[in-house]
Order: sequence, then structure tokens, then C-alpha cells
Amino acid sequence: MVSGGDRLRNIGIVAHINAGKTTLSERILFDTGKQRWVGDVESGTATMDWMVEEQRRGISITAAVTSVSWRNHRINLIDTPGHVDFTAEVERCLRVLDGVVVLLDGVRGVESQTEAVWRRAQKQGLPCLVFVNKLDRAFADFDQSVESVRRVFGCRTVVVSRPLFDDDGLVGVVDVVTGEVVGDAPPPDAVQLHAWRQDVVEVCADFDPGIFEDFVEGVEVEPARLRRALRKAVGSQSVVAVFAGAALRDLGVNLLLDGVVDLLPSPGDGEDFDGFSALLYKVHVGDDVCSGYLRVFSGVVSVGDTVEIASTGAPLVVSELWRSHANEHEDADDVGAGDFAAVALPMPLRTGETLRAPGSAVVLEEMRFSEPVLTMTLEPRTSDGREELEARARAMSFEDPTLEVRRDPSSGQLLVSGMGELHLEVFGSRLNRRLAEPARFGRPAVTRYETVAGPGVEAAELARRVAGDDYYARATVEVEPREPGSGVEVRTGLDSPVAEEVRAELEVLAQGGIAAPSPARDLRIRLTELELRGEGAFLQGLATEAAISACRRAVTAAGRVVLEPIVEFVVEGPSESFSAVLGDLRSRGAEIGSVVPGFGSTKVEGAIPLAALLGYAGPLRSMTQGKGSLRFALARFAAVEGQTGQKTRPQP
Repeated sequence: MVSGGDRLRNIGIVAHINAGKTTLSERILFDTGKQRWVGDVESGTATMDWMVEEQRRGISITAAVTSVSWRNHRINLIDTPGHVDFTAEVERCLRVLDGVVVLLDGVRGVESQTEAVWRRAQKQGLPCLVFVNKLDRAFADFDQSVESVRRVFGCRTVVVSRPLFDDDGLVGVVDVVTGEVVGDAPPPDAVQLHAWRQDVVEVCADFDPGIFEDFVEGVEVEPARLRRALRKAVGSQSVVAVFAGAALRDLGVNLLLDGVVDLLPSPGDGEDFDGFSALLYKVHVGDDVCSGYLRVFSGVVSVGDTVEIASTGAPLVVSELWRSHANEHEDADDVGAGDFAAVALPMPLRTGETLRAPGSAVVLEEMRFSEPVLTMTLEPRTSDGREELEARARAMSFEDPTLEVRRDPSSGQLLVSGMGELHLEVFGSRLNRRLAEPARFGRPAVTRYETVAGPGVEAAELARRVAGDDYYARATVEVEPREPGSGVEVRTGLDSPVAEEVRAELEVLAQGGIAAPSPARDLRIRLTELELRGEGAFLQGLATEAAISACRRAVTAAGRVVLEPIVEFVVEGPSESFSAVLGDLRSRGAEIGSVVPGFGSTKVEGAIPLAALLGYAGPLRSMTQGKGSLRFALARFAAVEGQTGQKTRPQP
């Protein structure tokens, strides 16, 4: 297999759930000779869906990476999840790719999650190819699918391969550039092929003026020249090249692989840095070994090298390097710029960490993920399992940066927060397989925070007599709201060890909830006065108790506000069922933003409190005969009208 440089491609396959990403990946593994069988999603034999949960559910949950060889090029391929709960898995992969294959279901066209991933790929500046899949299915429509790409993505398209049909359905695919036909179909009508090719020539002429001149003069333009122009068009993100096929039947897949080699960019020399630099985009914590997945952006790293962890400056000895094939690894001696590898880690590192040459100042752009929006409790079945439960849960949070594991400071209860009901359900299943005895999980609830509607100041005083000694503490605490997203600030202007200890305890209070078990958010707390009489450790505890009481009073006086997640949603399904869907969404308190008819379906967009969507999957399936889909993303945390016992704070 070739080593890299201009003969290296780093691509990801992205799409809406059930569009056929893993089926396409499995077909690519077979067609490139990587494996001698074609894995099947339905039977649970897909190589790229190696996790037990993926095989049970028939969906991709984690991104799997492999390398294949095609036309003397190495293609590093990442198969990504399509379900909205695992969007972060897609996000971190996009950060380390050089190009994307966007997969469409030929019956459905562009679906909601496809659009979301497309937008993220555009933000990363990634050139895209589109593969319209499942054209062997009844009601598939290639031209309508291409039109949905133009309409929804708002991009210019060029169709590079087209499906060929007879009375029995899809029988082949034609390469519009060369006229080559794959499958059992006869060549298309010469006039029709000329018209299709003319569309390609017109696009290419914008990127090679000589092509237009030859075209006007009737000179035949060579395929190689068209491909060079198409590479410029696609690489500049000016044009999206569209391919046709059916991965399950191995129609059009080879032409897509040719497109990856011919039209998508190579990583080149990576970023313009001196020496080695790499981004740790994924972490795996096993029983015996911790490993990290790297994209090398510059330089070369070899087994035995010492690199630096950018955030701490600590050294890391590269004891082992591997190339990955899903969950299998093969040893590698070194890895160069533009390539991928897995590396042994002595301890878990955070996703998005930069590894670099010792003494380097390089820090690669960090990854940012959405906040978790649902929380559930974790409990061991016996007290003996408490430590193992927490250790295993925290290890899994290193693997998934959208999982947050913490203890409630007031109750001591172990909590985990995630991106959705399926996300937490999968977490629970995976966690229980790692435990000696299964844990118990509470029902997921929306993650709530508390803040205040305005400023407030209150004092509290306490007096105690202990063993003949008198103790007295009086504390004054001020609270006020901060700008949304600015976090919690706890401070004091008092210069004493006791005041600093009290300030630290107020921080702990804010983490667990001041007036209720909801962490504080966008709040400033100030200890402004502390009057004390007495000495010793008991006085410290009395001072803390007084300050906590004053803080709770101040929050009540200022007007406690409960904030909960508001999400922007997209619901899509058959047009004939959408009156029922709209009525149901409105009954749940949704603000409808738009209703857009599409390719055999209707899409509604709007905003809604996330709590109103808990358990929504079942009703949506019922209303749409199993054909509806939901995508949502956190928009903000806000006070929801109708909540009792609280004041309202204006939200942006």
C-alpha cells in the first residue's frame, strides 16, 4: 500500500440514519480487497459496526476508521453515525478529514440530519461528493434527489455518473465523463450521453477556459482534462460532484472510488508547522490499555519518540503506534503528515488535545461540543460496587466528550448527562457490560440550571455554645445574574483564611444547587461580610453554614429562575401525515418556524422545550407510519413560561 503524500485521501462518509453509510463502507472494503466478504448491517456482521450495541440496533454509534487501497492510492475512511444523539462523533471526525462523501437515500433525497452534517462540513471547509444510494428501490428518483441537493444545500452540482434503468429497475450506472457503463445495462443513447456530458463540460469550462474554447470549436475534450477541472471545482467548494448507485448491489461504488481519487484533495504537507504536530480526535479506555486516535498534521512520529502534551507540557513516550481497521490494529513504525494512527497512552487524555514536538509552540484548534441536555442517576446494586461504577462511568466520559459524569455535592448521588434518550440508553448498556454487577439507572430528565432574575443581598447569623465556649458567625452574601453563557463566579474581597475556605464551599454549593438540586449558571456570588467570634475548626464550619444560609436567602430574594434546554428541531415525514404532526407539536408548546414541502415529504422547523420531546419517538412513529424523523440541537437554556414558584428572567 502506498505511504501517503499526493496518493493519500482522508474521507468520511456522512448521512442521515439508515441512508446506507455502513453498507457502502462494507462494499468499499470488499471492492478494494481489504476483506473477502461483504458485512451486513441487518445480520450484525458489518466490520465497521463492531460494537455490540451497533450490531444489536443496526445503527452506527461510534465512528470507525480503516484504510483501503484504490488505484495505487491509500484512502483513510471513517464511517460515521447518522443518529442525532451521536452528532459529536461526526463533529470530531470532520475536524480531521480532507473531504466528505455525503450519502443520500434515493427515495428520500436530502433528509434533516444530512443537511445538519452538510452545514458542519462546510464550516470546516471540506470539499464534498454526493452519492445517491438505494436507486434500486421502488420510488427512487435520482433527478429529484439531485434537485434536493441544489435546493437544500444551495450549491452548484455536476452529475458525474448516472443510473440506467429498464423495466425491472436499476441495471447499471454510466460514467458521464468517459461513457463507461458498469452493470448489465447497454450503453445509453448517444444523444442523451452527449447532453449529459455537455453539462459536465460547461461546469469544467469555468475552471479551465481552454475547455470552453475547444467546446465551442467542436473539439472533443479528453476525460483527464475534465477531471483536472472537476478537481479544481470540487476542491474550491464551488461545485458538488454527484454520483449514482446502489451500494447493496455494488453498482456505482467503483465510480465513486474513482471520484475520491480524482476529485478530492490530498492532505499535502498538512499545516505549515515545523516539526511534529497531531490532533488527538478520539480516545478509547480499555481494561488493560488506553489508546488515542491521531491525525498527524505535520512532521513524522516514530515508535520510541518523545512528544509533548500541549495543554500540560508533559512528555509522552510513543511506545506503540498502530494503523486501525475498525476495532483491530496492526503495528506501525512511523506515521507522517496527513495520515492517521492510534497511539498507546499511559493515561486518558481529553479529546482535542494537541501532541507536538518537545519545545514547540503549536496548538491546534480545539474541538467544541454541545452541552449535554438530559441527565439520569446511576446507582450500584450493592455498596461494594460504588467505586467500580464511578470509575467505569468516568472512563467512558473520556471516550465521549458529550457525556458528563459528576456527583451531586448535596446528595452524593452519581449523575450522568448526555445528548438524548438513545445516547444515555446506549451508555447504560455499554457501562453494564463493563461492570461486575449491573447498575441501576434512573429515568432521564432534562438538565436544569438555576440563576436569578436580578440582584439580591442577604445576611445570616448563627450562634452556638459548645463545651462551654461561645461561637458566633454572621455572613453577608450578594448575588446577581451574569450574561448567558458566562458561567458562575464566586469571589470575596475579604482577606482571611476563613473567608477563602467559605468562598470555596460556596463554589461547591453552586455546583450542586443553591435553592434546589440544579447547578447554578450565569451567576455571580460575592461574600462581602464575615463577622466571627471564637476560634478553631468549629468556627470555620459555623461560618460556612451562615454563608450558605445567606446565599440561599439572597437567591430567593433576587428571584430564583430555573433554566431548561430549549432546542431547535426539524421533524420530517410523509406529507399526508403532517397535519397530525403539526397539531401534536403545537400541543407540546412548539413555536413553529417554517413548514417546507420536500421530495415526497414535508419538513417542519421550530423551537421547543426539550422536556416536551421526551418520549416523542413513539408518537412520531405512530403518526408517520414509522417514516418520520426528528433532529434537534440545543439553542439555549431559558426560563420556560408556566413554571411555578419562580420569577422570570428575560432571555436573549
